[in-house]
Amino acid sequence: MAMMLVPALTMGTVVHAEDQLIGQIIQGSGSTLYYVGADGKRYVFPNEKTFKSWFDDFLVVEQVRDQQLAQLPLAGNVRYRPGALLVKIQTDPRVYAVSQNGVLRWITTESLARKFYGDQWNLLVDDVPDAFFVNYTVGNSIASTTDYDPEAEEDTNPTIGDDLGFRHIRQIAHAQARQMQECQWLNRAVWRLQKRIAHLGLEIGAIGTDLLEQCVAAVNDSGNAHEKKVTICHIPPGDTEDSRTLTVGKSAAAAHLTHGDTVGACTHDGDQDDTAAPVISGIGYSASSTSARITWITNENSKSVVRYAQSHLASATTTLEVHDGTPVQAHSVNLYGLVPSTTYYFIVASSDGSGNMATSAEHALTTGVGADDTTPPVISAVSSDVATSTAVITWTTNENSTSSVTFADESLATATSNSVVNNASMVTFHAITLSGLTPATTYYYKVTAVDGHGTSATSTQYSFATDMLADVTPPVVSTLTATPSTTTAQILWTTNESSTSRVVYALESLTTATSTETVQNVMLVTSHSINLTGLTASTTYYFIVQSADVSGNSATSTEDTFVTE
Repeated sequence: MAMMLVPALTMGTVVHAEDQLIGQIIQGSGSTLYYVGADGKRYVFPNEKTFKSWFDDFLVVEQVRDQQLAQLPLAGNVRYRPGALLVKIQTDPRVYAVSQNGVLRWITTESLARKFYGDQWNLLVDDVPDAFFVNYTVGNSIASTTDYDPEAEEDTNPTIGDDLGFRHIRQIAHAQARQMQECQWLNRAVWRLQKRIAHLGLEIGAIGTDLLEQCVAAVNDSGNAHEKKVTICHIPPGDTEDSRTLTVGKSAAAAHLTHGDTVGACTHDGDQDDTAAPVISGIGYSASSTSARITWITNENSKSVVRYAQSHLASATTTLEVHDGTPVQAHSVNLYGLVPSTTYYFIVASSDGSGNMATSAEHALTTGVGADDTTPPVISAVSSDVATSTAVITWTTNENSTSSVTFADESLATATSNSVVNNASMVTFHAITLSGLTPATTYYYKVTAVDGHGTSATSTQYSFATDMLADVTPPVVSTLTATPSTTTAQILWTTNESSTSRVVYALESLTTATSTETVQNVMLVTSHSINLTGLTASTTYYFIVQSADVSGNSATSTEDTFVTE
């Protein structure tokens, strides 16, 4: 089912730093929704029911730019929330409950399904294609009420990140934060003690090799343990207002810490608050036909922002921004998806750890002509997400390019007419929504991508079939027969579609009977057979049969009788 859920992004209005997106639900200019995992990758909601198993509404969705969306690698699918819904694969009549870690568990009887999810349990069943189940494994069957607890399943994995296995990442991050705080506290405590005993002519050594090793691991920005770099706040003797954040080697860090510097970046929380914005200088750029690199220098570690447009920013109706949240002094920001032979106007901005921001004057650059680029984009990972009257076609390219889908309800090689949907945005992850489609119909399509130099690529032909309209027609019961013996009877009938089997019987007409017996089978079949046992010889029995299809539509036969031998 296509995720046509919330309004598409209005370009130039919303920007998020990648590190701020972790744990968020995001959407680009297309209709597909994604969850951003703790690994910095995005996980797609394959259908609306998956989304609704986690959230009541779409107020949680954050809009991001397609350029930023493309920078988050596509990792996989979001799974149904454990305990929330039931699922059934289209080639398997069994109904499964969803357990934690993507495990599906067959609910073996209808009575168990009713106990867990109520009399309308069948309305919670999502019938999905076989391909969807690559995200799941089949576990132990549920044969009693003690085998499964829907509420406990939901409580075990309260967030999508927990279900995807990111709980341990969050725990590690918290542990590292606590370790960093402990390192900073102990380092400052040692320095305060040093100041107290300095008048006695005594001196305390470095905080210790073992502790320093831990602090290196806690504050190493690069993530490379071999580099052994430590971030410190350098405090010049007698001039605490001129403190500066430095990144030094482990041996140099020991010397700095001995002479009064502290572990971690300067927080400017001393006698005076930091109210001075970074000083921006040395702005430069280099540009190709479709990209540009903007560089500049600041006098203190600060974050990086570039805001740009194809007209002067003061009057531009659409602007784009690229953020880098890493505090540095040498800044370098790349702009992608630019138009060849075009002038762009830009400003750079930097904000320090105290929130002080500096903004440059406006500058301009012109992209190259790109006449020498004759290599078309490489199209890969073409897929479709289909509903009854819509389909979302997605694919990726190895360079920024436009998006186009050509489609028809017959092979494009012989079709007398076709339809085309375009998007001029330059992206590497492409998503085009096709609407107004006919239910239960096969469509054929090709995707086309054109890069900034006008070089195009077109895929081979693909196809998809739209879903059928919601089924509201009950099965048709026919060829009902009863074959009794002395103490048993076999009831046989057929239906025109796969459905369940149920026989209700009594020793008098069911319209007046005070006591009835029921035998049922929840398997979905068209040829039905129910055996009645423990009957009384030479006795007349009254009975009806009932069948319900996968959509919950139920049919009941007229009352019939049989006489045991």
